[in-house]
Amino acid sequence: MADVSLTALIAKIRKLTGRPGTTQISNNSIVDYLNLFYQFDFPQQLKIFDFHTTYSFYTQPNQDVYTLSLADRNNYKSFEPPVFCSGYYINFYENREQFFRFWPNLFTQINFATGTGVVGPYTGTLVGNPSLTGNLLLSFVAANNVTQTARDVPNSPFNGSGTIIGDATGTINYRTGAISVTWTLPVPNGTQIVAKYVPYTPSRPLGMLFYDNQFTLRPVPDQAYKIELQSYIQPFAINPATGVAEEYNFTIDPNAVPLLNDYFQLLAYGTACKIFVDSLEMENYRLLLPLYQEQLNLAERKTMMQIKTQRTSTIYSENLYWNSNRIPTV
Repeated sequence: MADVSLTALIAKIRKLTGRPGTTQISNNSIVDYLNLFYQFDFPQQLKIFDFHTTYSFYTQPNQDVYTLSLADRNNYKSFEPPVFCSGYYINFYENREQFFRFWPNLFTQINFATGTGVVGPYTGTLVGNPSLTGNLLLSFVAANNVTQTARDVPNSPFNGSGTIIGDATGTINYRTGAISVTWTLPVPNGTQIVAKYVPYTPSRPLGMLFYDNQFTLRPVPDQAYKIELQSYIQPFAINPATGVAEEYNFTIDPNAVPLLNDYFQLLAYGTACKIFVDSLEMENYRLLLPLYQEQLNLAERKTMMQIKTQRTSTIYSENLYWNSNRIPTV
C-alpha cells in the first residue's frame, strides 16, 4: 500500500518544489502552506461530498434572529436547503425582498404616554404583545420643534428584554410590552410620546432567511425548536506535531482525520503551487498548473460517483419513488 502519511506528503512537496533540504524550507513551513491550501483554497474550488455536513442550532421563545458566531463563520463555508424545524420542512430564503414580502414587518403606532414637563421616567404598556425585537421607535417633539427619538437593542444574550438607547434610556419587556423610558430633554406638558413597534403572534417557524450572517425565522418561535440545514464544512487543520491528528476548535467528529488518502496528490500539487507563487517562481507554477488541474478533476470524480444515482431535484420531481398509497419507497 502506498505511503500517504504526512511525512510522505511533505517529501512529495519537496520533490515537486525542488527543495529537498530543511535549510531551503522547514517542515513546519510546508505544513503551513499545506493548511493554507487545504483549509481555504481546496473547499472553495471543490464542493466535495466528504465535506458535506449538517448544521443545527436551537431557537429560543420570542427570538427571531440568530447570528452566526465567528467560529461558525470560519468553520462552515456555505448554508443550503433543505431546512427542517423539529423535523418539519420549512422554506429557505437568501433574498430579503422575497422573505419580507411574505412576512413583512408591519408597524403599529400608539400614543405611549403624555408628557408632564419632566424627562421621566415614563412608563406604559404596548398593545398586542409580544413585539418584535429591534423594531421599537419612541419619539416626541420637544421645545423649539426638536424631535427626540429612541430605539431598542435586544439584550445579549437574549433574555426577552431590551435596552432603550438614543435620546433616552430605559428598558422594554418584549413579552409583556412594558416600557420604562427617561429622556434627555423634558417632554412638554400634554405632548404625546409616540411608540411604533411590530406586534406578532409566535408560532412554529415556517420560513428562514439567511442574510448578513444571520438566520431570521418567521413566524417568530414560540418555544425551543431544533433547526437543521445542509452546510459545507472547512477541513480541519493538519498538526505537524502529531502527523495526521487534527486540531479542533469545535466538535463534529472527534475521530476524524485529514483526508490525506483520497486527496494526497491534489494536496501535494496545490501546496507546491502556493509555494511557487510566494517565491515568484511563475514559470514553475505554470508548468505545475496543468497537473494540479488534473488532480482537481480526479478529486471531483468521487463526489460525482456518489451522487450519480440521484435524480436532479426540481419542483416537479423528488428523489423518491412513490407507490399507489403515496408512501415513499427506495
